[in-house]
Amino acid sequence: MSEAATRPILAESVTDFSHRKLELIEGAAEVFARAGYHGCSMREVAERIGMRQSSIYHHFRSKDEILGAICTYGGETFLRNIRAIRAGEGTPLAQIEAVIRAHITPYVLRQHYAYSFVFMRQHLTGKAKAAVSRLSRAYEQELEELLREGMESGALDAEIDARMATLALLGMCNSVSFWAGREPGVSIERVAQSFSRTLIDGLRAK
Repeated sequence: MSEAATRPILAESVTDFSHRKLELIEGAAEVFARAGYHGCSMREVAERIGMRQSSIYHHFRSKDEILGAICTYGGETFLRNIRAIRAGEGTPLAQIEAVIRAHITPYVLRQHYAYSFVFMRQHLTGKAKAAVSRLSRAYEQELEELLREGMESGALDAEIDARMATLALLGMCNSVSFWAGREPGVSIERVAQSFSRTLIDGLRAK
């Protein structure tokens, strides 16, 4: 596969966040990942980003709202990335590899944020929970459709269960957030190539 075909497109989120808000949610994600969502306070978030605690409330009304912003921003960015990849050039196999690369990139480069996005969203409630669930379902649908395109093109085995393959791919990619900071020699290139070979070779038409 060519480098151009497999390079991830790191799209911007559609949510309108100011630079200060982005800095705040990045700092909060690091605190959440380190101390746990229920184990940290707004004061710790303020200290992490060098802001007065009272100033945070000009941007977010509560810790719950910050978590909602972290997860919404992350979900929108993942969705924008896969849609940009699918709208671009490349065979289904090249696009699958590009999706894998784009998916694992934040887990390697922005480990605290990715960890909070994956594992802290269980604490979401109300509208934020519903919004992030919609984003997750939309992402899964895009990925499953891409796999089906590979099956229809003859590149992937037509007998595979596309839904199970989608969940397996997501589980494999999301697992990176567990060990990216502990495993020596981890790079985006190494993980992307290994995962792509493992998954695509297993699904490829014989």
